[in-house]
Amino acid sequence: MSGLQALLDLQQSDGGWAYSTNSSWTEPTCYALLALRCADGPRQAICLTSICRAAEWLARRQRRDGGWSPGQAVEQSTHVTSLAILALSALDGYEDIAERGVGWLLAQAGAETSFWARVARFAMGTQTSATGHTGWPWFPGAAAWVTPTSLAILALLKQQRGRYAPAIDARVKDARSFLLSRRCPDQGWNHGGLFRAGETPSSYPETTGIALLALAGTDNSEIQASIECGEKHALAPRSSEGDSWLRLGLSVHGRAPALSPGKYREWTVNQMALGMIVQSGKEGRSCFVDASV
Repeated sequence: MSGLQALLDLQQSDGGWAYSTNSSWTEPTCYALLALRCADGPRQAICLTSICRAAEWLARRQRRDGGWSPGQAVEQSTHVTSLAILALSALDGYEDIAERGVGWLLAQAGAETSFWARVARFAMGTQTSATGHTGWPWFPGAAAWVTPTSLAILALLKQQRGRYAPAIDARVKDARSFLLSRRCPDQGWNHGGLFRAGETPSSYPETTGIALLALAGTDNSEIQASIECGEKHALAPRSSEGDSWLRLGLSVHGRAPALSPGKYREWTVNQMALGMIVQSGKEGRSCFVDASV
């Protein structure tokens, strides 16, 4: 109960959550709302008021284009739209708001798919075989990366029974191909940027975990080496985020990683919320992945 109460105590008077100041931001609010919604029956009853306040905060923060910005000081919708969709998905009264977010998300793509970006890569001798598929950027007009692409896949899968279903199916399939094309030589994932021939970039625990989560339902034989890379990272995940994302990612592929040597300190709302999600139910998978997957 102490972790849950600590999260509830950190909720701002406006209904959101902050990073380290008194100003609420979209990202920590979404992670906190997801954690509260993942709480079990008796504990979720305690959270109902906070859930309603957080959902209303997100609803008020939706921009006219259907997306969400990171905070009040940012006047542009960004990758946090995926988190807002996840946080509001299947929440009574917020279906239309989530669907508007899906519309914005489907209209976004990494800048590297443009013609001139391809020409520039060719001129610089940068790898081009991995650019045939479309991922998502952190913010519009930028290149696609592993984390925003993974979050977008998870958000769209939660909305695949809505009016955008055909477009979602096609886009998720292509985005998953994007993830597979951006693996490092060790078959895990780092930020997901292109690299020159001969370079051997290493993968990161956090991004490997979140990519594995976004690939839930994929034939394990296709990503067996990636799963094994995730299990290696799980032995020393380096942070609470790494530990949480790896547990979430490996669990959807039927793997339960060995306990890491030590407990990592959860300093932030995001870290605290992810830790709570991992502890809820089947490694918290229902927050991000439907049970049918």
